[in-house]
Amino acid sequence: MALTVNSNPASINAQNKLSGATSGLNTSMQRLASGLRINSAKDDAAGMQISNRLTSQINGLNVAVRNANDGISMAQTAEGALQESTNILQRMRDLAVQSSNATNTTVDRKAIQEEVVQLKSELNRIADTTTFGGQKLLDGSFGSQNFQVGADANQTIGLAINSAQTDDLGSARADLDAGSLMGVATAASDNSANAAAALNTTADDTIVIDGVNTATIALGADDSAAEMAAKINAEFNTTGVKTDAKTTAVISNLTNFDADTANNAFDGISFELSNGTSTETISFTASGNANDDLQTLVNRINEVAATTGIDAKFDSTGGPGGIPSIILTSEAGDNIIISDLADDGTGGANSDATFDVSGTAYDGTLDATNTTVFSNGNTDSVAVRGSIQLDSTLAFSVQTSSAQTGSGNVDRSVELSIDTVDLTSAQGSQDAISVIDGALAKIDRNRATLGAVQNRLGSTVNNLSSIVENSSAARSRIRDTDFTQETAELTKNQILQQAGTSILAQANQLPQAALSLLG
Repeated sequence: MALTVNSNPASINAQNKLSGATSGLNTSMQRLASGLRINSAKDDAAGMQISNRLTSQINGLNVAVRNANDGISMAQTAEGALQESTNILQRMRDLAVQSSNATNTTVDRKAIQEEVVQLKSELNRIADTTTFGGQKLLDGSFGSQNFQVGADANQTIGLAINSAQTDDLGSARADLDAGSLMGVATAASDNSANAAAALNTTADDTIVIDGVNTATIALGADDSAAEMAAKINAEFNTTGVKTDAKTTAVISNLTNFDADTANNAFDGISFELSNGTSTETISFTASGNANDDLQTLVNRINEVAATTGIDAKFDSTGGPGGIPSIILTSEAGDNIIISDLADDGTGGANSDATFDVSGTAYDGTLDATNTTVFSNGNTDSVAVRGSIQLDSTLAFSVQTSSAQTGSGNVDRSVELSIDTVDLTSAQGSQDAISVIDGALAKIDRNRATLGAVQNRLGSTVNNLSSIVENSSAARSRIRDTDFTQETAELTKNQILQQAGTSILAQANQLPQAALSLLG
């Protein structure tokens, strides 16, 4: 190799090596000082992009975890308030059962109702004042909202909180219209079989109940109210609608029936009373007092009630126009059939003993149809079919198949709320039990939803935390400094820098050798 003075290749080479060692040393020191392998895009452009995306995801997921935990807290707040609402409704139900008892006087029931009024007010106060972060939860304003539980848009979990106000809690009820296949009906004929058959003024039909789910139920024209109710109740698990049947017949306006036979009135009558399967003969003699005669007839009917399932009571104003009457009731909903009316006594040679029979709707409303039964004619028998009442904790509708062609009826349920609970009467107390049960069911569904959301959000938190953990580990592998590797690199570069400095010093002295040649 030539000895030169103007150029010193050895020095240049040593400078380059020293510069490289110094650059490597600076990089190692920066990485060790920051803890990051990627401190700028030049370190790893692709790695920087990936790590930034992971950072966005991790930061978003951490916020989502907080959101989910806030959602759990909100659901717990609402559920805790509903627990107290449940306790209040249970107390109201206890009071309704207590008030239903015959031992209570009107004064007693009014005292019970006073507590119910206070309990209603407390239910509304809880609904109005239950808040989370200033947001009301149970007054109906919350509606349906979403919790953001992901790092990206539309990654949400929805929650609907229903109102717990007294006017929004209760049950749904439908009394089916009279005159339809499922309504009260009255028909007369010359014997019990024909009278019962005369009830079949409509053809077989099907109904569609749309409640929790939809069910189609076939009903026969010859079905009693009890048989219809049994078919509908068989679909309870599908529709959530339960049914009760009741048949009520009103006997009134007894004519040509008196102890004074001189007025051509009969002093005794008899007839057959049947529920369609069991029949008993009812007969008695007039006393001369109309109301006493009706009470005597009530007693005769009740003597065989265990067989017929038909109870009777005297009502001084229960007949059409408010006249005295006998109220016959089959709580099972069986048909009430009165047949073969006959005069059993003396007198009445030129007349018939008669009385009128009317049916009533489930709620006790007297049917407009009024049928007269004659002791000496082709209409000595009458049959009354009852009606059915449908109840559910949810709104529902009932539609006959003929309604789909425009000729039937669609009956929609009516909401009965806690606001309507009135325990000042025995019947009101009985009705209140069903309404309160409906309110409890609604509260239970609301609480079940809140509990399910809490569990779901808890699982979401666990999942998000796991994703954050794994994403953080992935990001660390991409951008963080491996200290074991980097300290080794630092040591190497330190040694190279020291060696390079020493060699550069020696290389810079090489041109001086030319001076010795010039001696």
